[in-house]
Amino acid sequence: MRTCMQRPLCTVWFYTPQNDCVLTSANLVNKIVAIVSPPFCHVELQFPSGEACSIVMHGTVRMGKRTFDPDFYTDVVLLALAKTLALARRQVEARTPFGVSTSIKA
Repeated sequence: MRTCMQRPLCTVWFYTPQNDCVLTSANLVNKIVAIVSPPFCHVELQFPSGEACSIVMHGTVRMGKRTFDPDFYTDVVLLALAKTLALARRQVEARTPFGVSTSIKA
């Protein structure tokens, strides 16, 4: 677990699809998004436990342990707040869908 003076840290991972040489229908959309609003197309939030809060097109918010390839992701480290993890878990439990414009209850 990464810490800053004994405070846990979260990592925000920004995905850069331009580095992906394989073209699939999924990453085609990512590449278009990154062209329209460069350089990233989406972001994932990783908590000190290694769990990451993720969402994909036509999917719902999910949480699971994963790793991130630095060839495709740029990281920014922030202090982890318990309420941020709680909010992420509530979105997983609520099965919040991607692309639906709703207000998220904090």
